[in-house]
Amino acid sequence: MGSTDGSAKREHRRFGRTCTACGTSRLKSQLVRFVRTADGGVAIDPSGKAPGRGAYLCADAACFAAARKRNKLAAALRISISADEYDALERDFNDRCVSHTDAR
Repeated sequence: MGSTDGSAKREHRRFGRTCTACGTSRLKSQLVRFVRTADGGVAIDPSGKAPGRGAYLCADAACFAAARKRNKLAAALRISISADEYDALERDFNDRCVSHTDAR
């Protein structure tokens, strides 16, 4: 049954993730997951369950810009990301973030 000592809250926090750019810890549902694909590319994982190495960013354009500027996303995924790939990811990210924040 339910626990009154707060242990359920602590257990719930355990499943949070950290933004690669700003280091903020949030619930998985509040972040956007990027995944390294089998062919060595990178894609946004809308389900959050795709196989492969993943990295999370806040659903905020500033976090994407910071991750790109400091190459944090590429480092977390252990790949190199070209400028063209970043441009395509940024367009997809911005499209998803608008719908992600509207859904709240």
